[in-house]
Amino acid sequence: MLFLSVTYCFFLKVGNKIFGLNYHNNDAFLTRTSMEAYFFAASARMLAPILMQKIGFFKTYSLVLLLVITLAFSALYIAPYKQAFRAWVILSMTCEGAHFSIFPPLSGAIYGPV
Repeated sequence: MLFLSVTYCFFLKVGNKIFGLNYHNNDAFLTRTSMEAYFFAASARMLAPILMQKIGFFKTYSLVLLLVITLAFSALYIAPYKQAFRAWVILSMTCEGAHFSIFPPLSGAIYGPV
């Protein structure tokens, strides 16, 4: 499950600028979008564990997974619109950051302390 949900985020992490060049011929816009997206990905690594403490792992992961599925299937519809594309990339990278912060505690609970 983790592999399938993170694969989309890995694709976007590497190819968001190339994908965006198909629709927006503005390198400064795409660079700024990537910069903002990486900031939100880093922020999600700190905020997702707080959310997980409040509502639990299952609800947090379900929320992130539902968001990732929605974003993955809406990529071609959103990409032509500049500000929607920016929000789409930022949300996608936020989900990527959340993935990497909610799974270490789960691994510790499943496999025990090291």
